[in-house]
Amino acid sequence: MIKQTFAVLAAGLTGMVLFASQASAVPIDGTIRFNGSGSVSTVGATTTVSFSGTATDAPLPPAISGNYSGVPMNTPTVFQPIVFTGLNTLTPSLTAVVSPLWTFTIGAVVYSFDLTSLTTATTAVSPNLSTFTLSGNGVAKITGFDPTFGVFSLQGTGENLSFQFIQASTTANGLAVPDGGSAVALLGLAMIGVEGLRRKLGVFSGLTA
Repeated sequence: MIKQTFAVLAAGLTGMVLFASQASAVPIDGTIRFNGSGSVSTVGATTTVSFSGTATDAPLPPAISGNYSGVPMNTPTVFQPIVFTGLNTLTPSLTAVVSPLWTFTIGAVVYSFDLTSLTTATTAVSPNLSTFTLSGNGVAKITGFDPTFGVFSLQGTGENLSFQFIQASTTANGLAVPDGGSAVALLGLAMIGVEGLRRKLGVFSGLTA
């Protein structure tokens, strides 16, 4: 009976691993680039980056690669404004998570990116030309894939911080965001099942002893 108990416990643990594997999809890997126009305005300590007319750029590696490689060029993309404090400081901070920062849909597949934090936000102004750079971290999403950690970056040039051209890109690094719900639930169910089998085998063992 001891050998049978171990065999059932091993089978239960194997099933738990299989269920956890099936519950996890594939993380996103690749880079996508956007072109468009926009502007940067600062009022007091708050800076707002606004976008207009944004679309995906031509699919030229490494501009569009990995799981984004099938996105047609010039796909219309909707961007939400980025509002933050701390321009030209070491600690820029979003006033709120931008979810989603950008999104577009192809057929039944939705692509998007949530901007959760900023790492840099700087501007340089000269008499005839202004430049602006921004980068931050967040979560890339594609229907059928796991939410994946990613990086968003933006570069712009123009007069008085009104950009005629903005180049932005998102890179997903293939590291899935941990799922704190379904995986734990599956683990709990599997362990409950294993414990139930162990107790039942213990009863049987007592009856035959």
